[in-house]
Amino acid sequence: MLQTMQIQDWPEFIEKNDIDLSCQVCAGQGETDDKATCGECGGSGRIEPLWATVWNTGRRRLQGDRNVCGSVFAFEYDGKIWMGLTGCGLDLTPELARAWMAFFPGCRWLPEDFWVTGIKLRDGYVASVVGDEWAKKIYRLQRASAERVIEQAKQVLSDLRGAEQLAAVTRMGRR
Repeated sequence: MLQTMQIQDWPEFIEKNDIDLSCQVCAGQGETDDKATCGECGGSGRIEPLWATVWNTGRRRLQGDRNVCGSVFAFEYDGKIWMGLTGCGLDLTPELARAWMAFFPGCRWLPEDFWVTGIKLRDGYVASVVGDEWAKKIYRLQRASAERVIEQAKQVLSDLRGAEQLAAVTRMGRR
């Protein structure tokens, strides 16, 4: 599980910690090169966080860019990269998974916090949120991550069985 943090007062947090949430699409200008209002920030020049919950990625730098990815943005705080949300919806897990993959291209695991589960895997929900290509990428990375977790769990079980057998032998020797 990723470490999370609650930010109740975003303006205070941004000012106190000198957090840069300038829009990367318009370089904080609020408009595009052709003088149109930036569609990403709505002309404010800043990313506007919506949720109080943010996720610590455990990483010190982005490997991709920090542009908003759907409703997800990245920012640096306390020497680590964090992910936050600018939007809301029924379940943004697919957007969080896509953003993780975009912010850290080449990463070979997906945090369990961003796993898509249950009926959302069967009803086309993921593709409806992030598109078919991203859905396929998310499924592949999530499957690889789940297989890794299963292998680690098998090793832990094996180690525990060995420890239990050793404990039983040790108890028998004390009698």
